[in-house]
Amino acid sequence: MLWSLLFKWGWLVSAVEWCVFACNHNTRGSQWKNSFSSSPPFIRAIMANGFQTPVGLWVVSGLHCLPLWLYGQQCGLLSDRMFLPAWMVFVGTVLLAAGRLLALSAE
Repeated sequence: MLWSLLFKWGWLVSAVEWCVFACNHNTRGSQWKNSFSSSPPFIRAIMANGFQTPVGLWVVSGLHCLPLWLYGQQCGLLSDRMFLPAWMVFVGTVLLAAGRLLALSAE
């Protein structure tokens, strides 16, 4: 629900994530993470080995860390308290956002 604190439309991100999870679990059962053998190669690359691949790590990082990163950026935590230079904050934002977009495309 952190998305809702960051943006007015943030509820939509959480709603899409929960709908996708509910539909996958309903359709594929409790083994939903291991049942993507007939999916497109892009999806199989993300889901391979239970997300334990570089692409899977990137996607899960974007999914879970991007809202925390944006919150830290919005509160000044990254630059003021952690003393991260602006370029590092920018690169982190771009990498995590790209991972989140990959997750959205898989959803």
